[in-house]
Amino acid sequence: MANRKRPKRRRTRRHPRPPAGPQAYVRQVIGCLERICRRSGQSPHTVYADLVNLTEATLQRLPDQVIAAGQTGRFAPDPPAIAERFAQVKARYRDRFDDVWTDFAQAFALLLDASAPGLAAYADGSPGMGPDILGGVFQQWVNPTGRGGQVLTPWNLGLVMARTLTGPTFEREIHDRLKQALTHPDNLLGHAALLTSAGIEDPAFAWDWFMQTLVPVALPYLSPITVSDPCCGSGALILCHAACCPVYAVQTGLVKYFGQEIDPLLQMTAAANLLLYGLNGFGLRLTAAAQVAGAASGQGPDSPRQAIRLIERQPVEISPAQPTFYDRFVAARR
Repeated sequence: MANRKRPKRRRTRRHPRPPAGPQAYVRQVIGCLERICRRSGQSPHTVYADLVNLTEATLQRLPDQVIAAGQTGRFAPDPPAIAERFAQVKARYRDRFDDVWTDFAQAFALLLDASAPGLAAYADGSPGMGPDILGGVFQQWVNPTGRGGQVLTPWNLGLVMARTLTGPTFEREIHDRLKQALTHPDNLLGHAALLTSAGIEDPAFAWDWFMQTLVPVALPYLSPITVSDPCCGSGALILCHAACCPVYAVQTGLVKYFGQEIDPLLQMTAAANLLLYGLNGFGLRLTAAAQVAGAASGQGPDSPRQAIRLIERQPVEISPAQPTFYDRFVAARR
């Protein structure tokens, strides 16, 4: 009897299972990056740097892409600076680019999932590491020996330090500065909005009025509370401080964060972390973009992951000729 050939099983794209806890996210992201190292022969430092580079660039474009996807059904072309960053990464992995990009897309998706609960979920401390997934990958995989003195601050220690700066009067200071901006002599809309709010009794409507009207008309005249870390590393201490602040304050830019870092890679890591958690008004930009696109009402997305899901729910046409960051990412996720 002749041997029959077994039909080849159709290979399906693997998507990472949802991890349980920050450390599990770190392990899965490292798994994606290790596959890229094996496929490309690049070093962990280079592959991690490319992930951070792509993450920061992709998030910078997220509000504009939410609008473009909702209004036109296509992604907007990348500006020259972003397109050049994408081209540099593509050139490094040109021999295995499609496979490598799938791994980068999965790692990026894991970062989005990890950041979705927000910093408030870690404000009471964590038995393990905190929400700085990128910092965890750097510390455990890129530089596990702490060479050059690069040892990142533990999350719980950072919370203790942050609480010394965010005492019981901190939110009162935020409200006082907001009121000063609304009552600025040149802010006529602020005066009108503040007077109108005095007659609002429904708590839910009052909150929407605060977020959608009072804060936006105050921002042009606002003197925000600024917090600076002169040696920010991956931005862990900044995240600790933001976790101790009201969520609306850090997402709308009522509190703004700045950092300095001698290592360009960690500097870029900190910038990516600020975007992942919606700091410095990035959360407000996402909400505004979703409302302009007609994809959300009320507060809109409160995390980059929700904004990405708004895009994925749109019937967006992917351009095969000149793919943008988002063309590649959405194609890898489908």
